[in-house]
Amino acid sequence: MKFLAFNNGYCTADKKYIDKKAESRKIKFPATFFYLEISGIKMLIDTGYSVKLVKNAGITAKIYSMVTKVRCEKDADEILRENNINPQEIQNIIISHFHPDHYGSLDKFPKASIICSNEAAEVLNVGKTGKIKNLVFEKLIPEDIKERIIKLESFPEVKVSGNNFFNILNLNEIYGFYLEGHAGGHIGLYLKTLNKLMIFDAVWCKENLLGAEPRKILKKVAFADEKKYESSLREIKEILCSLKDTGGAEPELIITHDEKFLRSPYEF
Repeated sequence: MKFLAFNNGYCTADKKYIDKKAESRKIKFPATFFYLEISGIKMLIDTGYSVKLVKNAGITAKIYSMVTKVRCEKDADEILRENNINPQEIQNIIISHFHPDHYGSLDKFPKASIICSNEAAEVLNVGKTGKIKNLVFEKLIPEDIKERIIKLESFPEVKVSGNNFFNILNLNEIYGFYLEGHAGGHIGLYLKTLNKLMIFDAVWCKENLLGAEPRKILKKVAFADEKKYESSLREIKEILCSLKDTGGAEPELIITHDEKFLRSPYEF
């Protein structure tokens, strides 16, 4: 089993945007993606940014990149090659949600199946205005994506420590669950043997789980549903408690934009 985190860029913002009571300072939010090798399967979890995003993905993508101060010089496949991982051997890609810092390099993996929730897949089917609102930039989306998608809901639903999870690829190792609020169809993952709880953008920092609130403007701009965001905070806490109660050790929480992932590769 092998589990590594990489980033292929970052955006920049003030810490106060994600914690309104924090000291004001500029921080980098890494566009993190993960490589997982398990049961003979090589997969990615998200794909980070794309060089195309900041160069030629259209005017809306360009504006997005400028406003969020995106920096990206390499696609995910190049990062993998630099770390002796053959991108052509990636069999599956789990997409937590369809925001460009998570699906940006999807088109660099034409052979991989794409696993996402049904709601996330539906985001790809909305009209032009809806796609812009949901940050789905068509020039970054593979033309054959609909044929390659495997929906989370196609996997058996099972109970793990009292939680209803989807048993991804029937491996009894990777479990998916809904974490709504930030984006349509956002999911989380529990990696059983590794004891990791991946919550991606459900929060931007651990302090959010302890009561630190993002600024109102961030909630309005970056949340698909603020009430569902609050509900997901409670669910994350409940899952952490239930897994600790049955397993003894609390799972390590993985947040996409954790500053520690600026160190790439990051070895767990």
